[in-house]
Amino acid sequence: MWDFTIVAERSIIVKRTGEEKFQEESLFDYVTKPSDIELDEMLKTENPVEAYVEWLFKLSEGKEYQEPIYDDIWEDGKPVGYRTVNPYKDYAEMVKRKVDSYVEDGWDVRLVY
Repeated sequence: MWDFTIVAERSIIVKRTGEEKFQEESLFDYVTKPSDIELDEMLKTENPVEAYVEWLFKLSEGKEYQEPIYDDIWEDGKPVGYRTVNPYKDYAEMVKRKVDSYVEDGWDVRLVY
């Protein structure tokens, strides 16, 4: 298995010296990693990061469950209701928001493996 992460990089000009520098940030310390075969397919696409985000959303399909809601902080007694949650979809949406915000700010976002 490959090491795998998403990084963002951009060139910046140092005001004081006028020198061009490159800035790189790892967007995530840990990401859900596709299999080697899935990753190979993603890397063949025009935009591997977008393919990865789409893969995350596909992974989240059918993962909803009912979480009880309690009327006290100790969660004693019977729940007063239930809500549908999908932590996989929440994670995929968070990854998409973060990647999109870096792209909007002019960063080049890519997969590193």
